[in-house]
Amino acid sequence: MSINYTPFYAKLWSDKKFKALPLSSRFLFIYLFTNEAVSLCGIYELDIETCQMRVKLGDDFKDAMNRIIGSNMVKWDESSDTIFVVNRFKHIPNKSPKVLKGVINELNLIRHSFKQEFLDLYKDDLGEYKPTLLGY
Repeated sequence: MSINYTPFYAKLWSDKKFKALPLSSRFLFIYLFTNEAVSLCGIYELDIETCQMRVKLGDDFKDAMNRIIGSNMVKWDESSDTIFVVNRFKHIPNKSPKVLKGVINELNLIRHSFKQEFLDLYKDDLGEYKPTLLGY
């Protein structure tokens, strides 16, 4: 049996943007931060129908999502169903070589403008592995 494990970082509870969200948006953000499709870099394809079904916010879903987007905690491209959970990488406490290599491998597969936004925020955190990034 395979077990999906995604750490949930306690620092999130003290994040000012997170604390300013209404409860429905907090709940949705926790899903976006921890679901089985999430990646180390936080850029992934989101199955929006599955998300809506799992979080069960009904009519509140759109407002909850818009509040998260408005807080700049996520960026959402509806045309490609791509989401960028902006602080996902930031909240990974262990930036071990294995984690950094995993992030580079993910980034090398991404063909979306969110990749550049990630690099604008975190390129200095990639250290000696930055040269293995395609197009670097």
